[in-house]
Amino acid sequence: MTKKLTDKQLKTLREFSHPDLLNQLIKLIDNHPDIQKIIVSQWLAPPANQIKTLTKSYTRLFKKITSGTRFYSYHDTDRVFAGFDIDFNQPLKALAADCPSDVVKLTYKMIDEFDTLCSNMDTSSGSWYDCYLALYHTLFISLIHLPQAEYENTVDLLFYLSQNDPSFQWDNLIQKEVRLPKTLLIDLRDKLLVHQLIADAFSLSVILHDIPAAQALYNKCPSTLSLNYQLELASILIEDLDTKQAISILHNIQPKIQIYQNEYKQWTELMSLAYRDNGEIGKAKTVILDSFKHSPLYYYWQLYLKICQTSQDLPEFINLVKEKGLNYLIEFLFELNDYQSINAIFEKQIDKIDALVDQLDTSFCRKLSTTLNKNGSHLIAILLRRQLAERTIKKAQSRYYKYAVSDIKKQIDYAIEAHDEKIINDSFNWIKALYNIHYRKTSLWYEVEEKIPQLKFTLK
Repeated sequence: MTKKLTDKQLKTLREFSHPDLLNQLIKLIDNHPDIQKIIVSQWLAPPANQIKTLTKSYTRLFKKITSGTRFYSYHDTDRVFAGFDIDFNQPLKALAADCPSDVVKLTYKMIDEFDTLCSNMDTSSGSWYDCYLALYHTLFISLIHLPQAEYENTVDLLFYLSQNDPSFQWDNLIQKEVRLPKTLLIDLRDKLLVHQLIADAFSLSVILHDIPAAQALYNKCPSTLSLNYQLELASILIEDLDTKQAISILHNIQPKIQIYQNEYKQWTELMSLAYRDNGEIGKAKTVILDSFKHSPLYYYWQLYLKICQTSQDLPEFINLVKEKGLNYLIEFLFELNDYQSINAIFEKQIDKIDALVDQLDTSFCRKLSTTLNKNGSHLIAILLRRQLAERTIKKAQSRYYKYAVSDIKKQIDYAIEAHDEKIINDSFNWIKALYNIHYRKTSLWYEVEEKIPQLKFTLK
């Protein structure tokens, strides 16, 4: 994959004067045929010639990848698409204003043939999708520059893509740098309606903020419409102070949307806002509490503070999260910065701390340990690190030993910070006991001695 210039290199480059840079560029062109070819074909040739060169280059690449027997590995695929962006997508985007019709034609061809291009590749890294979206972005930018006389063809093209490409997204029509003319989008919606494609016409109406049209389409068959665009419509209605209609829409989609966490968070916020703006603060509170019961996320407590403007019901939230389990309670208290209560929970569960740690996410547990240590709960922070180390070592997978070594070192560091001789001695005794159990794992103890030199004598 091509390496980018560092910030320091870019700064040095910008310090060159224009004449100096030009002289250096001419020297590079004169002495390096490959650079000369790129500069001439992509910078100095007329736009029409650049399009021809790009078309020929793409045809060669497509034939090379799809006609041979080679299968492109994970890393080879990443390199292909990194090169694709530099060699094709960026030059086409630069040409969009000068020759939009030609850019539309070539980018559409690339999009249409993309599945075939990927057929001999390991696409598991997802780099293909970034490249694919970038092509769509270039296509839409070039569509902006088309003359109005070509709108009919553009509508046909967008209609075809929307119905035949599963990756097509209506939001892309109004993304940053891309705002297709409203008249064109209205023509596209009319074509969708002619073909009785109510759901797509509804989505496009919401994007256009054509609320009367969106509501009329919603009333026809709400069960078939996109949940995300129904949420967007409700949001617009709340902004327009039509809270009753927003509440009706949100109430209808609640059963379907509960299984999607992010969408359900959005639903909860919109429904509570609508009730609040409708003067029904009690119902707003109930909506938030019901969502919190369903999924005890700190997000809902923040939403409650925003909507209800009071923290007096925090005990009710804490009682609800307790019912879900101590792991949920610890995570909630952590977000509240209530480290004293977390410490108290662990002290009560000191004999079952291994079972409690097993219920917590590993990365969260490390973050919790660090935070508790900073706030004076050294002993619990140490015990958490020990549990993490033991859990990792028991896996007996050497590639994870570096994490166990880090946890072993941290529990020593925390013991030293506690300024308690008993805790310090206990930390080293724990390491000795751990060594006696797992002494056959030589690669682990080699890493431990490398990271913590003072243990070399202790472990002999």
